Amino acid sequence: MTVDENKDEILNTYSSWKSLGDSIDDDKYAEIDEGYIRTLIATYCEEQGYEVEGFPTEKRELGKTNDYYDEDYFTWERDEKYIDILCLEKEDVLELRFFYYKTFWSDQVTSKEQIIEEINISLKNNHYDTDF
Repeated sequence: MTVDENKDEILNTYSSWKSLGDSIDDDKYAEIDEGYIRTLIATYCEEQGYEVEGFPTEKRELGKTNDYYDEDYFTWERDEKYIDILCLEKEDVLELRFFYYKTFWSDQVTSKEQIIEEINISLKNNHYDTDF
């Protein structure tokens, strides 16, 4: 999918996300929608051939012969870190992340520079608590 197609999918997901209430079940559905967007962006990155320290493509190949890289290796934390690092390197990934944040939390995100600053802080403080 292209950046614009991904943006359309983010908007479609936002439509259902914003209609959710405050119940525990609604919180679960919100998490599912947000996870879907993370997967959407990570899949876009992988389709573009983007890797960070061999993640995810090389690690998937290693998983064929090394049990360490099984499906449990591919966590949401690694996907988050992967996307965030790519935001610092690839303008298209930053654009998708910014569009997602601006769509879902318009009152909390003001600029791409803010996202970059927050990513740098997260990386410096090892917020992800994982490596590749």
